[in-house]
Amino acid sequence: MSLIHIAYVTGWENGFEIINISDPEHPVQLSHFNGSVMNTFDIEGDCAFIDSYGLQILNISDPQNPSEIYHYYDSGNTSAVYVEENTAYLGTYIYGEFYGFTIVDVTDKTNPQKLGQYNTTDIVAGISVVGDLALVANWGVGLSIFNVSNPEDPVLLSNHFDGGASENAYFINGYVFVADYNNGLEILDINDPENPNEIGQFFDGGGAYGIAVQNNIAFVADDNQGLEILEITGLFSTNETNGFSVFSLFIVFYAIIIFKLINKKKK
Repeated sequence: MSLIHIAYVTGWENGFEIINISDPEHPVQLSHFNGSVMNTFDIEGDCAFIDSYGLQILNISDPQNPSEIYHYYDSGNTSAVYVEENTAYLGTYIYGEFYGFTIVDVTDKTNPQKLGQYNTTDIVAGISVVGDLALVANWGVGLSIFNVSNPEDPVLLSNHFDGGASENAYFINGYVFVADYNNGLEILDINDPENPNEIGQFFDGGGAYGIAVQNNIAFVADDNQGLEILEITGLFSTNETNGFSVFSLFIVFYAIIIFKLINKKKK
């Protein structure tokens, strides 16, 4: 049986698409799920977890017929999603009332339960979790690093802010690559998570808001420049990586569609 390569696409007001890209020159749409304000998402197992006026959970076991399992709104709107081992890490907010980093148990997809929450002072734009650490891109506040060993009580360890607007973060071998909308790509050493240290930056005018790293290559989604591919040397061996187990990257079109390319995400 041949391996099917699948792309999952959110298109803001254009819903959620599942596309067969086994032949990259002739992609074929398998299905389209209508939705509104669909932005960031994550895939775990046979489920898609989508930021869409709360957390929308879809069954995608049949890529030609995705169906909604549940729409979670107990913590307000969502602005970022990361899911690992039946735990959803969310950016949540209610305009004019609060912004937060919220942890939700999604073991029962039909009945998600909030475990814990940390109120932030700005909108959470991106989340990545590595072991007991959550890397939270907290827009106008910078990169916040949390200890989430106890999901009922996330503890802020440190915050790195240099005047920019943190959109997303990607971890690899003790380093964090931060897509900062105002300052470009920033590289932080977080081997001591309580004292992150910025060791590098690439800036070409701003607009960075998505980041993925494969070996020593960084792929930066830039609102102004499109996809930027950068070579990073001197930090780690080129066969070390942490994140999506299958090569993944963010590509920006001027329609501002986030395109996540994966075969099957296994954590």
